[in-house]
Amino acid sequence: MAQHDSPANKTAKAQISQSKAYRKPMRFLCESLCRTFKELDPCPLVMDDWKSMVGAAMELETQDVVQAYNKYQEASRHALAEAQSLLGDLEAAQIIEAIYGAVFSYSNSILLQMKVEDMSPGEVDHTFRVGHAYGVSCVLNHLIDELKEFGGITSLEALDDFSDQVHDEILKEANKSDLAVEILDAKGEPYYPE
Repeated sequence: MAQHDSPANKTAKAQISQSKAYRKPMRFLCESLCRTFKELDPCPLVMDDWKSMVGAAMELETQDVVQAYNKYQEASRHALAEAQSLLGDLEAAQIIEAIYGAVFSYSNSILLQMKVEDMSPGEVDHTFRVGHAYGVSCVLNHLIDELKEFGGITSLEALDDFSDQVHDEILKEANKSDLAVEILDAKGEPYYPE
């Protein structure tokens, strides 16, 4: 409980709350655009601020874990919607593609570290490394993969396919570890080994 009241958390909450000041002019602009283009109702450009949702979720953590979980899930969806809205812009799309590349490379480096260290399935270190790679791969495959770039200005679709194959390899390693927890495939569905 004390960790939620730490100076670092208070500073993060303050920064998140301050972001509301930047939201108002953008909301006005979006609402003006929607009045101009009346067919856009409700306006898809006006989105709830995911930063405010994260701030609310942090507040809820000490009061109601279930509500905090739901608020974080909502923040995740809204942040992805905001990222999706930026994918029509070349520069923004290239930034998202670069982040994809960084996360993908990091996940693969964990797998290679496991091979270099010559870990055997069933060992604690092997299970830890597989879990580490699985967690990073889940971020990639269950969040970033939800973004769709329709203009053909990035390689997100090809990267999506490739990262799915790598996630499948991670699942095979996880299966060797005989984990007792449910794990998910590349599309977020429960994985049942053959």
